[in-house]
Amino acid sequence: MKKSISLQNKLALAALLLNAPAVFAVGYDGPRVDYNFIYQEPSQYKICEQYTGIDAYKACDNAHDSAKSFASRFGSQEGKLEGYLRGYSWGLYKSVNANIDNATVMEEGARMVGTLDGHLQRGIQAGITAGSSDGQVRGGQEARNRFHAAINTGKFPSKDILIPATSYEGENGAYAKYIGQIPTVEGILKEDSNLGQIPIYGSFSDTLLRDRTERSPFHYWFSDGTYRFETKYWDEGPVALETWIKRSNDQNVIGYDRLATDPAAPIDPATGKKLVDIFRESFVKTYQYYVSFYFSVNFNQSIEMGQLQGESLGVQIGKRIAQTKGLAKAFDVKFKESSRSSYRGAFESSYRNDFSRTFEDYATNPKLSIDFVDIFGKDNDGIIQPGEEFGVIFKITNAGGRGTGLNVSVAGNVQNGRVIDNLQIAALTAAQVTTELIGQIDPRLSPRETAQLTLNVNGIKDTYGQVVNRLVEIRGANQSLNIFKGMGQISIDAENLATVATPGVVSAELKLKGKTYTEVAGQIAAGGSQRIILSFTGLDPLELITSQATALVTLKHNDSVLDTREIVLGSGNRVEDLVSYFDQLANDKGTVPSGIGSNERVEEVRKLVASWNSSEVDKNSSRGGKNMYRKDPESTIVGKLARNFRAGTQTEVSKDRYDTLAKVVIKERSKFKSFLGIAPKKSHYTNLVRVFAKNKKLK
Repeated sequence: MKKSISLQNKLALAALLLNAPAVFAVGYDGPRVDYNFIYQEPSQYKICEQYTGIDAYKACDNAHDSAKSFASRFGSQEGKLEGYLRGYSWGLYKSVNANIDNATVMEEGARMVGTLDGHLQRGIQAGITAGSSDGQVRGGQEARNRFHAAINTGKFPSKDILIPATSYEGENGAYAKYIGQIPTVEGILKEDSNLGQIPIYGSFSDTLLRDRTERSPFHYWFSDGTYRFETKYWDEGPVALETWIKRSNDQNVIGYDRLATDPAAPIDPATGKKLVDIFRESFVKTYQYYVSFYFSVNFNQSIEMGQLQGESLGVQIGKRIAQTKGLAKAFDVKFKESSRSSYRGAFESSYRNDFSRTFEDYATNPKLSIDFVDIFGKDNDGIIQPGEEFGVIFKITNAGGRGTGLNVSVAGNVQNGRVIDNLQIAALTAAQVTTELIGQIDPRLSPRETAQLTLNVNGIKDTYGQVVNRLVEIRGANQSLNIFKGMGQISIDAENLATVATPGVVSAELKLKGKTYTEVAGQIAAGGSQRIILSFTGLDPLELITSQATALVTLKHNDSVLDTREIVLGSGNRVEDLVSYFDQLANDKGTVPSGIGSNERVEEVRKLVASWNSSEVDKNSSRGGKNMYRKDPESTIVGKLARNFRAGTQTEVSKDRYDTLAKVVIKERSKFKSFLGIAPKKSHYTNLVRVFAKNKKLK
């Protein structure tokens, strides 16, 4: 790193390093410092002998003298500081860790526990609080358990009090909770008493050449004890030159400034170099030649003192933490003992009091609980229908020593509810109760909805959900549709959900496009199912293809509506059905609604096919993408038309109708984009249209 060191000096330095110990001073025992230290003073640096001109030599010599002096000054300062700080951080770290768990010091802290006796009252109170709470819970629970155990036994529970065993261990972490946290190294170093600068900063008679703002011990505490200095502030010649100019107060700075600002920019004739550049070069190289020696010597001299002073503070911090640890541990033990001793007495007192209070409360009052089990309908047919009157079944338990009358009601999806108040429950009894009819299920509920019911017995509530059904419901529905004839069937499965046969006639009614169709099924046996088929005609094929028709199926018992179902009728493949409908119309086979002429319908469908085809071409006319007209022609409208045309035996009339359509859709070929004069999609599209055109060269 340093230049112009003689071979003799290099050999001497090597010998010194080989024989040097792993530490830099007797007391430093920290990690090795990663720096190329030089311990032998370098010989005179003869950089100026190359200059023969008086002005050049003078500029070089002045720079050499200033640089050597500044290397001694700046290097010594930095070496003293960095060596001290390296030792200080290691000493601080080493001593803290050597003392932070010091058993002797921790014992000293433990012996100080008497100073905290005033805080033990908190431990006593903590035990009392915990004992009172636990005793209250367990005493009351024991009394309740005895009454519940006596239900339906015919015996009254014993009121003898037996105090149970306890296992309270006392409160943990009392010191941290009531006194404070054990201090940390960082916390101690941030205390006001440690915020001043460390001693090394007050030992310089000379002004520091590099500003340092981090001067307190806190800034030199590291998790591994290693302060890692940076050399860039003083080890590099150009940086040192700038520092020399700004802060050295050297008289040669004036001469350098004169050279640097001289408009004539004087030059050494022999070398052609500017005098200011000669000065700068001489300063930089000379400084770098000497500075490591001065840094190394002062670093080595200062590191031991830094470690000793770091250890001094580290011992204090480590012992303080160890002492607090010992005190905290002893206080925690004593606190737990205090809380345990007070716990048992408080527990016994609270247990007795709450057992007696709860026992007396249960012995002299009814204690009810309910379980809403089920409901039953007036018709007793296995289902609950909207509007049906019903009663309830519930379990009731009286764990108290007194019997009581019952006031029973039901709220929720209920109409015409009433209160039943003629029921009784004896003391220490559990029973299942079936009431009279108590209300009516809301008739506005639809089949398969859930009626939400709330049972209220003497102010105690429980809920129940009941699915409501009609006598007969639609359990499944299917459709069969012939779009091209405008006719079809809807079949429903009517299921009797009750445990009795339907007393009247079951029928189904279909309303579709202003027409009504009815089928009678008759009676359906209990739990039985019957399929009802409703046939319909007269629908417009084109309407089924382009939109949908909604059919309303109503299931009736006599004249009462039991269930309804909406069924949507329409095409499952609109494009395929439209092309097929055109083929039928072209061959005079397609169904046409009354009031519409055959040719009128053909023209209407032809225009619609052409419109849909135009939209399809818009999506497939680009140069890129899959060529559907070649790879999958039957997925396209013109491909489907060509397929149907080939498949049928076409008459002259149908050929004319196909040809008329071909002359319209052939115009779409202009939309296809070409590349280098080639448009394969256009070609394949054209070939498909020509299949159903009379002119096989149609363009």
